Amino acid sequence: MWRWRVALVCWMGMIFVLSSSQFASQMSYDNTVNWFGMLNYVVRKCAHVAEYAVLAWFWFRSIRAPGERVGRSVVVACGLTLIYAMSDEWHQSFIPERSGAWSDVLLDGVGAVGMGLLLRRSLDWEPSLLKGWLVGAGNSEPPSSPEAMTDR
Repeated sequence: MWRWRVALVCWMGMIFVLSSSQFASQMSYDNTVNWFGMLNYVVRKCAHVAEYAVLAWFWFRSIRAPGERVGRSVVVACGLTLIYAMSDEWHQSFIPERSGAWSDVLLDGVGAVGMGLLLRRSLDWEPSLLKGWLVGAGNSEPPSSPEAMTDR
């Protein structure tokens, strides 16, 4: 679990640094249009969705104990991801070359919730390397009733 927490902190640090004044000019709309051309807006917004989907996954893998219910961990991971998204946009509002936008928080939330849905959906998959990689060891839901526990 500690490796996931290290990955989580590194990912959050990367988001923070990319949102800072150090990279403000490189991450501006005017500068990225040179790279992506007409797709600039779409690429930038898809990047929000993707980076926060990964953040939600790192939160999930960092907080979920083996055998713990996936649903609870997904909700907590999505909530923590949204809190970080809001704090990142707030942080950007203090950077002269950047701006904080609630529409970006919404896109970040789409990424987090999308990852949460993928994690929940993966429980229905047959055991596989991908399922184990996504949700980790003990990747099945524990029994929901005491009667089901006695059937073990």
